[in-house]
Amino acid sequence: VFHEGNLLHVAAVAGSPKCAQLLLDAGLDPNEKDSEGRTPAQLAAIGGEATREVLKLLPEPDLNDESAQIDLLTRSVLNDDIQGVQQAIDNGVDLSITLKAPKWQEDTPFLHDAPPLVYAAGRGCVEILKMLVDAGADLEQDDWPRGEKRDASGLKFMIEQSSFETILNNPIIGGRTALGFAALAGKAEAMTFLIEAGADTDARDIFDFTVLHLASMSDKPAAVEVALGLGIDLHAEAMDKMTPLHAAAAVNAVKAIPMLIEAGADPKRYDKQGETPFVTAKEWGKPGARNKLEPHTPVEYQNKKRQKKKKKEPDWEWS
Repeated sequence: VFHEGNLLHVAAVAGSPKCAQLLLDAGLDPNEKDSEGRTPAQLAAIGGEATREVLKLLPEPDLNDESAQIDLLTRSVLNDDIQGVQQAIDNGVDLSITLKAPKWQEDTPFLHDAPPLVYAAGRGCVEILKMLVDAGADLEQDDWPRGEKRDASGLKFMIEQSSFETILNNPIIGGRTALGFAALAGKAEAMTFLIEAGADTDARDIFDFTVLHLASMSDKPAAVEVALGLGIDLHAEAMDKMTPLHAAAAVNAVKAIPMLIEAGADPKRYDKQGETPFVTAKEWGKPGARNKLEPHTPVEYQNKKRQKKKKKEPDWEWS
């Protein structure tokens, strides 16, 4: 998080008040900036609970600086640090900015660079969501880069060549709002808050997934329950005419599948490939989903539908 700083920068990042005090006593300048223009105090300010004791020893960081505000908000949202988020808001941070994602986040691997509200939704911290919404964060802002053409063809190809679970296990831009990410993460309380705050429950992402598709893929019963309560069409079609039941089958969502069927989802629906959800589970190698779907899928729907070939008309005529 810093480059070419002094040892006090190191102590700030490490969260070591003992080392910081020794370095201050030795005469190191607490106002020296690293190559990114940050003082040790600015680095300590974005460290949340881990660096708060060091921050007490240093001069007050200049949070009027935009980069310092963004750093503080990024670290605070990613660490569910309520105090840090409030500090960033109080200093006027722009809530429409894009936060840069760490290379890997164990609990939310699907989060890409995105606005603060999207990150907070994916992490499920309702208190931070409320702070951001109250401060004016846009409920409908999604993670698609501003000014770039919305084209999912490359992303769809990547999914087809690897696995459908790529959506869950990799940071892929999805053109997805905060509510969509909360659903994909299975954060029912965050979903409920965003819905009550006025989020668009009909919004779809770049793959045309509804909130019900995304919640079903999370395989978290509480999230699926919230999505079902929205009255979304159980047979809404997303990419390749996938219904929520197809999406659940593709990711082996064994808890979501019975809930969808009980709610009225038809296991006999075909997608663009001529597959019912049962066949999707079989084709993607998801035995758990296949076992859940088999009792509800008539034998004649347990194989891929043969595509009718269009009769080719001759390009000549008898004279």
